[in-house]
Amino acid sequence: MSRLPLALLLLGSVACHTTDGITPEDTSPEGDADTDTDTDTDADTDADTDADTDADTDADTDADTDADTDIEGEHYAGDFQVTLAETQSWFFEDTCVGEATLLYSLEQDPPLQGDFVCTFQGDLSSAGEQTGALDATGDSVISGNIAIEVPYLGTYEVPWEGTYESGVAVTGAAETTRTFEIFGTQYTVVTTMAFSAPFVE
Repeated sequence: MSRLPLALLLLGSVACHTTDGITPEDTSPEGDADTDTDTDTDADTDADTDADTDADTDADTDADTDADTDIEGEHYAGDFQVTLAETQSWFFEDTCVGEATLLYSLEQDPPLQGDFVCTFQGDLSSAGEQTGALDATGDSVISGNIAIEVPYLGTYEVPWEGTYESGVAVTGAAETTRTFEIFGTQYTVVTTMAFSAPFVE
């Protein structure tokens, strides 16, 4: 009895095993697609239907309770002008034309107070609008000082005198001469001022 070599027997055994309906290699295509079509169509239909109905019904009830602080008294208003002239070195003359307003009241000290506003018309127009106090002391005969800004001369004060007649008018006038020295040159400035403010109310 012939014997097959051991190697052939082993080869036949392996051959029988691999052909026994079992594929040694998984040749199936990668076809496990995730076909879970979870169509969760639950729409969030909770609409925020809360209307903002908080109407702003706060009425503005802040009443204007500021007391009227206007001082009672006699009001006067009229023309105002002051002229500056230098005829020796600078050779200029200009007039500041405007208005004076005053109030006489025993509620203030001094009782007669006011202000002026004016503008130079020529050589000194670069000084711009002039404003200042026009306060006065005295009874029927009054006096005071005004201050104006003059180019190159600075603040220029002018003392004045006038009259006060209750319910009629307030008047004032001045004429002064003053000498200045600028860069070694002497300048003599003659100033005249006048205002007449009739009674208004």
